Amino acid sequence: MMRTLLTVFRKEVLDNVRDRRTLVSALIMGPLFGPMLFAFMINLSIERSLENAERIIELPVIGREHAPNLVRYLHSRNIDAIDGPADRDAALDAVAAGAHDVVLVIPEEFGEQFAEAIPARIELIADRSNTQADREARRVRGALHAYGQELASIRLSAR
Repeated sequence: MMRTLLTVFRKEVLDNVRDRRTLVSALIMGPLFGPMLFAFMINLSIERSLENAERIIELPVIGREHAPNLVRYLHSRNIDAIDGPADRDAALDAVAAGAHDVVLVIPEEFGEQFAEAIPARIELIADRSNTQADREARRVRGALHAYGQELASIRLSAR
């Protein structure tokens, strides 16, 4: 059985070596077009990421009057805060219905906690099953994380 397999394998390899088109395709086209295709896909991915990073997002915010500095910081990151739904439950319904992709909820006690240097909790509501919404949520999350890091470094240097 093994002898038969080796004979058939040797015959197929010899046939492929004799066929110039197959040899050229295997030895030249594969090593050339593989990296070219890979470079093209990476370039396309980078271009799309840069387009999304520069695009302005309109973010519905509930309670934006409680955190004007945060709203200004988001604006500096190409995220414009607009009026959001009436309350958290309405925001959940709006995201579930697809009226909004992402909604930021800032509680009333944010200003007091911020002034006392207590970590203030904010809530980001997003539909993770929607690709566009998830992309926007990641961008907003990144901006919020950067804002928190800047606050932490300012507070640390103040101490």
